Amino acid sequence: HRPLPAQAIDRPPPRGRPARGLARGGGLTGPHDRLSAWAWDPLGRAAVIVSCWSYAVGARALWRSAGRGEVVSRSQVAAYVLAMTAVLIALVSPLDPAAEALFSAHMTQHVLVTLVAAPLFVIAAPLQVLAWGLPPRLRRTTARWHGRVRRLLRHPALPGVGLTLFLGVFVTWHVPAPYDAALASDVLHGVEH
Repeated sequence: HRPLPAQAIDRPPPRGRPARGLARGGGLTGPHDRLSAWAWDPLGRAAVIVSCWSYAVGARALWRSAGRGEVVSRSQVAAYVLAMTAVLIALVSPLDPAAEALFSAHMTQHVLVTLVAAPLFVIAAPLQVLAWGLPPRLRRTTARWHGRVRRLLRHPALPGVGLTLFLGVFVTWHVPAPYDAALASDVLHGVEH
């Protein structure tokens, strides 16, 4: 979803077009509309369900074979659950439709995804657990690629390098030209997220 550019907030909408942020009937969305404002995008919903299911199956399999809290700790599972909760709040809750009209809601989404969910996913280190949630044949294929990806990400995963890359990407997307380009293109906005 794309928020309005800051300079357009005070301008009236073009003739014949409703103001963004108004409900279909022309009134502002009120408390009674909150449940209907949830963004139930089928692709997004499927991705969340498959990810959570795979993680739960993987954690259960690992704990059965190695013991509860081994390989993946309870705190890592909690971090994964909290990260997915932050993603759901950002992208599925009424915050998502609000981000269509409110720049503050859109930026809250960015904060939830980049400053809450991302560090929690790092703490959770979910790749091994997610792999154990896959069928055995697919898990073996994934294991072959895991070593290659791990070598590729060895340096970017170092805290100083990772933080520098994160800040570089974060700042670059908030420079006016890339930001405006992302507002103008759904594809580019998806890449930004």
